[in-house]
Amino acid sequence: MARVNYHDILTQIQSVLDADADVDALTFINLEPNLDPMTGNKIYIYEESRTAPENLQRISAGRRTSIIYTVSIWCLAFSLDSVDHASQLRDDLVGFVEIALMNNRDLNNTVHTLWLNGGAFDGAPLDNGFTSAAETMVEIRIDATV
Repeated sequence: MARVNYHDILTQIQSVLDADADVDALTFINLEPNLDPMTGNKIYIYEESRTAPENLQRISAGRRTSIIYTVSIWCLAFSLDSVDHASQLRDDLVGFVEIALMNNRDLNNTVHTLWLNGGAFDGAPLDNGFTSAAETMVEIRIDATV
């Protein structure tokens, strides 16, 4: 396969989220989550997988490969009050993240396109507060050429 700069794509996602005034959270790439409610809301970006589906390959496949790169974005919200409050904060954060990505589907001309593809939920009471988390799976199409 042709070389793809996957780290640059992660950095572009981080840049898009950091540049959006509505996304009020710290963004991290490939770091273990810090579940401390005193540190505020956070966004974690993780690499999940990459595939080169046969149905996306063209006659020129020897010189071009279409890749689907899957990234998982976790939004963690914290509240000292209740899990309900943490869930409301989480929903706001997920909404802002998804809108920021929908408004920049080519990640500043870095990729062909991206789309959102569901995700998981998680949450728990902590010793010093409550956390609520939601994942957004992002499918990114990259056309790598030689």
